[in-house]
Amino acid sequence: MKAQQYVPIIVLRKIKLFFIRIKDIVTLFKSGLISEASCYPELPRKSKASRAFQLLWYLLKYGEILWQYNLYGLDVKPFKAMDEYIGNKELMWREFEYNILRAKNDYTNIMRDKRLFYLFLRANGFNTPAVFAYSKDGVIYPFGWRMTGEWDVDSIPVDSFLKKTGRYFCKPYNGKCGRGIFILQVSDEIKINGEVVDQEHAIDFLSSAFKDEYIIQDVLVQHPEMSALNPSSVNTIRIITGRNKKTKQVEFITGFLRIGGKKSMTDNMAGGGMAVGIDFETGYLKHYGYFFADGGSRRIEEHPELKIPLETIQVPHLKEAIQTSIELHEKLDDLQIIGWDVAVTEDSVSFIEGNDSPGLSQSNHGPKRRVIDQYI
Repeated sequence: MKAQQYVPIIVLRKIKLFFIRIKDIVTLFKSGLISEASCYPELPRKSKASRAFQLLWYLLKYGEILWQYNLYGLDVKPFKAMDEYIGNKELMWREFEYNILRAKNDYTNIMRDKRLFYLFLRANGFNTPAVFAYSKDGVIYPFGWRMTGEWDVDSIPVDSFLKKTGRYFCKPYNGKCGRGIFILQVSDEIKINGEVVDQEHAIDFLSSAFKDEYIIQDVLVQHPEMSALNPSSVNTIRIITGRNKKTKQVEFITGFLRIGGKKSMTDNMAGGGMAVGIDFETGYLKHYGYFFADGGSRRIEEHPELKIPLETIQVPHLKEAIQTSIELHEKLDDLQIIGWDVAVTEDSVSFIEGNDSPGLSQSNHGPKRRVIDQYI
């Protein structure tokens, strides 16, 4: 988009932020954020009045509530400058501005359209789970090389699909946060998310689910060490890469490991999982992980099931995951910043998704302004 076209959008945003400030002052004091329990109870905490003043100051200056105030340890002593941290709204605006408004070509569809993402990666030689069918309005359609040789038809009825032995990972076409995903297993019996169901129930379930747009993929088999962290979900590395505004080179910015909650199909925090920072020199996890509970963020030092310190866990193929993410980002020259969800397999890595608006708050230390300024 040309510069003169996005100037009015910037002006409208500034006007909108003015009115949001007024509304959010009320929201701040009603939300309970000021009284929320600290993530760092071992450290001396600032007074409630001091915390309220800091949050109000940030709101008036930047036009948003810094919801990660306690997660970032800004509520405790010693003093940290709140100016160093970017809130969600400002971060999302920057991502939108640089990935869409300033871009010559809008490549965000490759990130958001799961079929395009699969085709783009396969065309460029990157690993990603095969997409071999998709659904729309209750009908299943073959897609890609896998199904075309096996199904000489334009569409597949649900009852016919249930005659094909296999394990299928099904997720909404434009879904977020793992909502609506399920695993279908067809053999001597039919299982949905591990639960045995009869054919009538399976047909009803799939007919209802597939009224929405879904993609149907191979089930990825993750590295045994990653599976041990939570076998019910694919536990991915979120890797953030950015194109440096000065050098125009793609660089690794930061990342963290996502671990699903017990029996959860997803590994994100919204679905009960946790995020743990990584020491990218050694590949070991950092001392603390974070998860949502009781309306706020909570800290954890050991794996809840394995009962071992998080910092004793090492991520396999980490350097390969980082380097491959950089190489893939280099193929998308009009995207400034991307968050990659990278799965680790026995021998390599595989890309699950790309995000053109990756939240950075789960990286434990938040999006530091001086770092983000280099990219967006």
